[in-house]
Amino acid sequence: MSRAASARKSKGGYGQHNLRQYPIQVLDGESDLTPRSRLVCAKDTIPTSLSGTGYERMRIQYNFDLLDLSALTTFHVAHATASALAAHPTRLTDILRCRQWSYLTYLPSRIGHCDSLDRAAECVAARVQNWLAFPSEPISKDVLRLYSKALEALRTELENPDSFLRADVLCATEMLGIYELLKMSTEQAWIQHSSGATTLTRLRGARRYKTEFEKALLLSHIGQIFHESLNMNEPCFLEHETWQTILRSMATKDHPFSDRSDLVISLWSCICSLPKYLRRVTDIVCTSPNTSNLAICQLKLDLFRLYQSISQWHQEYQVHSWDNELHPSRSPADADKQFEALGFCFTCLIVTNRLIFALDPSAGATYEYEAQKLAADLVTIEQNALSVNGRAELFMALKMHVAKATRATAETWRECTTNTIGSTIPQSVFTEWCQLTGWKTY
Repeated sequence: MSRAASARKSKGGYGQHNLRQYPIQVLDGESDLTPRSRLVCAKDTIPTSLSGTGYERMRIQYNFDLLDLSALTTFHVAHATASALAAHPTRLTDILRCRQWSYLTYLPSRIGHCDSLDRAAECVAARVQNWLAFPSEPISKDVLRLYSKALEALRTELENPDSFLRADVLCATEMLGIYELLKMSTEQAWIQHSSGATTLTRLRGARRYKTEFEKALLLSHIGQIFHESLNMNEPCFLEHETWQTILRSMATKDHPFSDRSDLVISLWSCICSLPKYLRRVTDIVCTSPNTSNLAICQLKLDLFRLYQSISQWHQEYQVHSWDNELHPSRSPADADKQFEALGFCFTCLIVTNRLIFALDPSAGATYEYEAQKLAADLVTIEQNALSVNGRAELFMALKMHVAKATRATAETWRECTTNTIGSTIPQSVFTEWCQLTGWKTY
């Protein structure tokens, strides 16, 4: 035994137990390409007893750690992201280098407790392994078989009144949305999963989002909820105070442009009403031309208040911007996150400006001018400001979609300043823009 002890000492591992387990350190939530480790509370990390668990076995079997997909859980993911990734599949390799805080952070401790989540996680891991090994080949039959089993397991959970509102079931639903992104085919299947996750999120109710894991699930999906509301041209349930309270409770001060920073959460707090205003303007322009002047004036006032709130956020953004010499040098990933937040702000301002203009084109020329300027600024950001990392281009895809639709309709909107005195914008002009952005007008 003394010889065995001497041998252990000579290997340098004497007294060091559980060497295969994950360390009690995780990548800094928003460090991306230049990660730095920091100690965090143990409840927010991967458990220390992973060796031999389902997650560890899956990681070894597929030679892939699902935490490397955490960038795909950002709220910047939207239907345009699916199309962009399908057009440029190699950008996935850039995504794999961008870890951040997300519900995947808690995945290792959730595996083994919910069949639908276990199967969803396995099919995603298998899909990534399949793509990394054979990037130009179709999805293997083995992966498709795993996906079919994951769908069946999720369907079983959703049909069970005792389990369908569990956080793990919502997590499985969101993970299958990641699988659809990784299929890199069309956005329609992804939209179906996203819509299902939105319905499940709403059915659970705001009061169920108590733990950090549950809040991470909600934060990951708020962008898809918001954009689905715009696409369907209906109000967004996130504007209600019960949901706003939950959103505000997620805010942290660790990084000014992370998904859960005070700054970014404050932007969400003021723009969740935008889909409601899109619907009201659509009703007036397309179905209720005889709306009273008083009602139109009130709507213009509400939109102007929203415009002011977003503009004030932009001023706050400039204080935190790394263009400010008071801030230390930024990494390319930090810069991209900054521009993703700015791009989202500009997109919301473009829509708000156009809605104000649509209600009174003859008096709203300055709003259309600003919408065009913001659209041009977004194009400039995409062309000149983003790093070579493909992540930012994927997450700017939807923002560019709105910007390009706005620029493409510039002439017809500009003509309305003189041709529609005393009335709202012509229905055909408004619906053309909505159709280009993918928003229903009924």
